[in-house]
Amino acid sequence: EASRAGAPMSRATMESTLKALCEQRPCFAVINQRLTLNVSDTGTLVVEPWDDVADAVESWTAAATMAGHEMTAAGMRSIYKWCCERRSCGRTPTIALTVNVTSDGDELGAITCAATEEPATAVERYAAEAVGRGALPPREILDAAM
Repeated sequence: EASRAGAPMSRATMESTLKALCEQRPCFAVINQRLTLNVSDTGTLVVEPWDDVADAVESWTAAATMAGHEMTAAGMRSIYKWCCERRSCGRTPTIALTVNVTSDGDELGAITCAATEEPATAVERYAAEAVGRGALPPREILDAAM
């Protein structure tokens, strides 16, 4: 919470806070380690001790995708698995979503939003493909897909 709000956070701060708590109550767990994974030809994923692993993997893979790197769902799962072998993970990363697009009962197609893709980008891609086919759905249909 503090780091998301912009407060400076460090491992030393976390360790001193844990020490203060453990002086008043028995402690059994240790603070998570910072995870660093170099992904060939893409970049380095860093998961800070206070980061949710799924959030960090989703953010990193989305940024890599937006920078032009190809990130597959299998690659994303592999990165997540690597992280979870090294520390406790909560939720799993978001998966790809597919939404059927209909207008007045007519099936217009389906929009698939990759796990690493911003939903607005998926809708824009779908609209561009529809224009290319000469069949653009009404604006309210695209808005409903968002």
